Amino acid sequence: MKIIALRHGFRFDSALYFTPLTATGLEQADNLVEILKDEKIDFIANIPYDENFTKAMTMGKTIVEFDSGNIKQILEDSWKKINLATNKTNNTN
Repeated sequence: MKIIALRHGFRFDSALYFTPLTATGLEQADNLVEILKDEKIDFIANIPYDENFTKAMTMGKTIVEFDSGNIKQILEDSWKKINLATNKTNNTN
């Protein structure tokens, strides 16, 4: 099984390193999902920018331990998709 991790598109220009995607960046992300479909590559998740990642790290926690909102759900759903894809691949070998 191959795993491909792709980074975001255009983001807001700022002195801060981490900034949310611009409208163009969001459009690029949506287009990428369509390209993955066309290439028959499983899409796992589009994880939005969230400062809680940094807050969790500074507190010595994972984001799933720290956050009870949208990011936690996205990551839990992603893990389920990865497990399903891994099991599917292992069963065909």
